[in-house]
Amino acid sequence: MYCNEVSVLEEQKLIGIGVRGLTVVKVKGLGRHANFFSRDWLSEEAKLEIVAHEDRVDAITRAIMEAAHTGDPGDGIVTVLPVSSFHRIRTRSEALPEDA
Repeated sequence: MYCNEVSVLEEQKLIGIGVRGLTVVKVKGLGRHANFFSRDWLSEEAKLEIVAHEDRVDAITRAIMEAAHTGDPGDGIVTVLPVSSFHRIRTRSEALPEDA
């Protein structure tokens, strides 16, 4: 998903499916559809990081894919990874993702 298209994910929709917070990071990457005509083959993209309870993963994944889909090469990918623990630095305690 391109950095200027992150806003496609409506805040209220994300809140409605249980997203309590997310991190957006500008990254550069090279994927299957590289732009070899560009001086810099790495394209600037946005990386979204969302930590959520397992029962919300499918809804969040669908929402991201629906919002980001254009059908063009380079639409992006969604990767789902397990989180072994979640800690609050302020309280120095372990927490659940929905407590974020």
